[in-house]
Amino acid sequence: SLFAGHNHSVLRDARTSLIVEDGRNHLLGTRGSYDIITEEPMHPALAGVVSLYTREYYRLARNRLAPGGLMAQWLPLYSMSPRDCRMVAATFLDVFPESSLWLLGRDAMLVGSRDDRLEPWRVVEALTDSTIAADLKPFGLDRPEIFLACWVMGPEGLREYSAGGTIVTDDHPVLEYTAPQAVYGPPGEGGTVAGNMGELLDHRSPPPGVPDELRGRPFLDAWQGVGYFFLAEAARDTLDLEREAVLLTLAVEACPDLLIAHRRLSASLHQSSRILLERGRADAAWRVLQAAYDAWPDEPSVLSDLSVLLSARGRFEEAYGAASRALELEPGAVAALRALGRAALGSGRPEEARRSLAEADSLAIH
Repeated sequence: SLFAGHNHSVLRDARTSLIVEDGRNHLLGTRGSYDIITEEPMHPALAGVVSLYTREYYRLARNRLAPGGLMAQWLPLYSMSPRDCRMVAATFLDVFPESSLWLLGRDAMLVGSRDDRLEPWRVVEALTDSTIAADLKPFGLDRPEIFLACWVMGPEGLREYSAGGTIVTDDHPVLEYTAPQAVYGPPGEGGTVAGNMGELLDHRSPPPGVPDELRGRPFLDAWQGVGYFFLAEAARDTLDLEREAVLLTLAVEACPDLLIAHRRLSASLHQSSRILLERGRADAAWRVLQAAYDAWPDEPSVLSDLSVLLSARGRFEEAYGAASRALELEPGAVAALRALGRAALGSGRPEEARRSLAEADSLAIH
């Protein structure tokens, strides 16, 4: 019930059957078939999870797909070595030879079909469904050209990318022994995203069959903007905040409707503003924080910090407004409550300040 507003109350839908069971065991024991099987298990570095990444499991899943059914496998780029990512791709491709790989941020998705090759242009038709489009709108993915720009490669590219990758099997679950190295090994500079992203982007090519109405500027702009966004994720992984901000700025300039890039740009600038403030560069921090707000005005943590800096400049009414908006977006946020208390005190609302600060202290304790 806590997530009913986000999942359309799926548990109350007459078409839903909730089965609490190990997914692989369920597929072994059922004679039913499914239009879609989607996989987002825990990270393969954890003991036992590898059984959801093996050739035998993918074959089982494929046998349980209805005609035309699709299988989707989550592939994290973080805490996964390039070798291990290629291993997962090679194993999936071995069972689903007409696979494609899609990417957004630090998460890739392998998609395979039981029968024919996936036709990416069908996204255009799917997005005419207002319910689907509404769910994707907060990320800008209700625009078909942006969704299609998240395609990275089809089966030909995947074969090149995963060439030489070890096939993971039940008898030889090598991934279970190699994956922990990236999670628990000695820390390096950044994580594994940059390396994985670089290898994937080496094989990036537009999806086949883009509809005529999307050819030209709409798709080209989206393709370029999403490409900048991918490069920004790699820069973030190497802790190069300046390069990340530049690439995200290019992403939103190329594709203004790529909302996820706006949000990441705001987060990147916000992080930079905090670093500047810690170094005593208050004026520079103020300018960068304002830019973070301009990139995404409805981020509660940005609004809370903005309120604090506005109070420090004696602009208490503006600070009160920023903190109030933060609490509208995230009720009970401790930082926003404290910012509101400070702004309320400065603007002559001592009782409200007392209540706000007391609530913040209570929430922080509990």
